[in-house]
Amino acid sequence: MDLRRQGKKIFYYQTSDGYEIDFITQDKEGKHEIIQVAWDVDDPKTLAREKRALNQAEEELGFEGRLIDLASYLRAL
Repeated sequence: MDLRRQGKKIFYYQTSDGYEIDFITQDKEGKHEIIQVAWDVDDPKTLAREKRALNQAEEELGFEGRLIDLASYLRAL
């Protein structure tokens, strides 16, 4: 909902290896961003899994992304 309030178009993506990406956004100027969301990345396995998907999507799509967890989201408010 937050992304829609920002006026962004939202897409979903699956990498060629089958990793799911939570959001691909496009703003009003046409700029794209990859957003991977995780509740908590304190577990090294969770962090590695989320980064693996994000890195592959960045390679395939050719633009940057970011990983958001609950703590980073709340800090940004």
